[in-house]
Amino acid sequence: MLSSLSNCTISLNLADESEVYHVDADAVRMLLLSFLQTAGSLYSKPQISVSTEYESQSEGFHIHAMAEEKEASESTDAEKSIPNKVGSKPGEIPLRTMKSIVESLDENIHVRLKERGDIGFTCFIAPVVAEVVS
Repeated sequence: MLSSLSNCTISLNLADESEVYHVDADAVRMLLLSFLQTAGSLYSKPQISVSTEYESQSEGFHIHAMAEEKEASESTDAEKSIPNKVGSKPGEIPLRTMKSIVESLDENIHVRLKERGDIGFTCFIAPVVAEVVS
């Protein structure tokens, strides 16, 4: 994976939000790792952007990730199909599988995959509402 991402450009735009969210951080890490692996296997020079934002209306937190080819490629669309096989190395779990895993590990995380064009996802992390015990 490292060699496929050596020509990668990554842009980060992270929200400065002080709210605390109780989520499985390892699940989010694996989702990002799977996304990076997929981008590295699909594109020779991926341009990756990851951003976060706080949504005041729902008090939720969003992680947006997108990858596209930085330069024109000679690969056909058939050669760029998103991998569906699970590998044995970290990050070799397809995004569709990771979506199911992440959502089953933590009910406060919801993942929406980009369906057309470049690859990407939006991960919504819902706030945890504390129960009042009387």
